[in-house]
Amino acid sequence: MNDIYEIWESNGATTQIAAECMSEAVEYAIEWVSDAYYPKPQMVRVVVTNTRTGEEWDDEVQVGPEPEPPETECGSTDECHDWRSPKWLGGLAENPGVWDCGASNYCGTYVCAKCGIYKHWLIRGPQRNPGQLKEEIEYDLPDEQSLGWVRSRKGGKHESR
Repeated sequence: MNDIYEIWESNGATTQIAAECMSEAVEYAIEWVSDAYYPKPQMVRVVVTNTRTGEEWDDEVQVGPEPEPPETECGSTDECHDWRSPKWLGGLAENPGVWDCGASNYCGTYVCAKCGIYKHWLIRGPQRNPGQLKEEIEYDLPDEQSLGWVRSRKGGKHESR
């Protein structure tokens, strides 16, 4: 038997759905909020309440457009690139290109093995400020170091990770 769940999001929109369980209602709520138009990445608080039992799920969901890399010979989407973490990027010895950024945050850099473009990412842990994005991604154009690495890979020297 389905229960009725009320979904509320912090910009004021609400809806109700029938679902078999809380996890099904939460899955729907996240998709519902994510499908709405947001001009920039942001965190939206979502509350799902079972109207019969009062059970509640309350969390923030990251919504809005994800940044796209600039156009290169690989293409213009993130999936077109061959992201790698060579040791020359620095970072943790056991995980090149990744740093512990403090306060439960991790950040890192990848470089495309085909075109040399950089992808910088930051993942914030549970100690983030209210409304602060959980994940951020930025891209940088290739430089001499990354282009040299790409050329060296094509010449047979492969430092992949």
